Amino acid sequence: MYIEQELSRETVFRGRIVNVRGDIALLHDGRQAGREVVEHPGGVCIIPIEPDGTLWCVRQFRYPMMEELIEFPAGKLERGEDPLACAIRELSEETGLTAGRVDYLGPMYPSPGFCDEILHLYLARDLTEG
Repeated sequence: MYIEQELSRETVFRGRIVNVRGDIALLHDGRQAGREVVEHPGGVCIIPIEPDGTLWCVRQFRYPMMEELIEFPAGKLERGEDPLACAIRELSEETGLTAGRVDYLGPMYPSPGFCDEILHLYLARDLTEG
C-alpha cells in the first residue's frame, strides 16, 4: 500500500461552509506532489423506506450543477452536532416524516480525491407523516 506523508499545509481559502488547503505531500518514491483539499464539516443522508420498498426522495436545486436534483434527505452537520440528531431533523424538515426506527448504515466518503467530507448514512423505517 502506498501512503503519502503530509509535509506542509496552507489554508488558501476560508469560506462559510468549506475551507480549501494547499498541501505538499511526500510520495512513496520520494517525490513531492501538491494536493488540494476541501475541508468540509461533514453531513448526513437519511433514506426513508416504506414497508413495500418505496423510497422517499426530495427535489433540491443544486447551484454547482445549475439544476434540480432528486436526492434522499440530507444535510450538513453543525460543529459538534450528533449525526443521528441531524439525520432525524433533516428527515422532518425536508419530508415532514418521522421515523419509528433509524438504523446507522455507516460512513461514506463522497469525493475522497479532494474533499475530507464524511457523510453518515441512515435508514429510516416505520414512517409517519407529520
